[in-house]
Amino acid sequence: MVMVACYLLRSDSKLYKGSTYIGFTTDPRRRIRQHNGQLVNGAWQTRRKRPWTMVVVVHGFPNKTAGLQFEWAWQHPKRSRLVKRAFHSKRAPYGVKGKIKILHEMLNLLPWRNYPLHVHFTSTEIMEIAQKFAKAPPGHVDSLVGPLDDLPLYQRTDYVEVDTDSEAEADSLQDPEPRLGLNDSQNRNQPTSSTTLVNRITRKSQSAPTTSSIDPYTSPRACALCKKKNILRKLVSCPYCKLHTHILCLARTFRRSAGGRSPLIPKGGTCSGCAKYLLWPTVMEAFAQDEAERKAMEKRRNKRTRSRSRSRSRSRSSSREPSGGRGCKRGGGKQKRGSNMETIAEERTPVSQGL
Repeated sequence: MVMVACYLLRSDSKLYKGSTYIGFTTDPRRRIRQHNGQLVNGAWQTRRKRPWTMVVVVHGFPNKTAGLQFEWAWQHPKRSRLVKRAFHSKRAPYGVKGKIKILHEMLNLLPWRNYPLHVHFTSTEIMEIAQKFAKAPPGHVDSLVGPLDDLPLYQRTDYVEVDTDSEAEADSLQDPEPRLGLNDSQNRNQPTSSTTLVNRITRKSQSAPTTSSIDPYTSPRACALCKKKNILRKLVSCPYCKLHTHILCLARTFRRSAGGRSPLIPKGGTCSGCAKYLLWPTVMEAFAQDEAERKAMEKRRNKRTRSRSRSRSRSRSSSREPSGGRGCKRGGGKQKRGSNMETIAEERTPVSQGL
């Protein structure tokens, strides 16, 4: 799965000290090279203020659309319908400190506070600014400090450094085929914490999925909570004990455990199988990975079915046609009709001579 992230840049130029830039990328390390001119296709707004340093990376969005929406709201807090209510002043905060304030305010707003996001700082100085001046993020949002090489994308064994200038081409090279989610038995042998869940569910499978593998959505498994086998309701599994439950049943259980005061989308709850506390964004992240894998399996299955049907239709059409072909039929028919006319003429000739 391609990494979806938004980032914050800070200009190191003496003439443009304090300038910032907010963007979207699927490879932060390649993107910073583009902004600094080492690769082409960098944003034209950042050409004059080089060199740049990437100070904050926010990743964990469910898809590219959600990441682009977050980027636009972060760039235009006074124009965004969701963010402008949080700032009562006429002018939005500016500078690195102001952008970090906007970021942490957005992390506490809907729908982003329900996303399994992770905030990565590249220096302790920026993290101290966030802890001192910005609002605290939700409890499930991890804040880490380290270089860009510590991001989950670069910890994968299948990652390959791509020097192409096209974002679409680089994404296709980085992720040539979808990876298995939490349904892979090799990834679920040992329970892991929520901080390393992203690394596990994006790990490339050693063997390609086949059509004989069990589909957790249409398989006749019963929900562990309602004890019913409903194919129309999709199943979600616990990342620790492999307990399969319906999404609605699990959400209802989490809301009941909170005394009914939880909103429609719960924050989390205790798993009835392993008694471990599960955050709802983490459960939805695992479900999104399983859903992507299911769609990829269906696409491959349909492709095989179409190719087989085409080969069968070609074999049937070739078996129906004779060895001579249509042209030989027509030619043979003309020759036959011509030979018949000659025989008729030969038969009539002696009769005319006798008269």
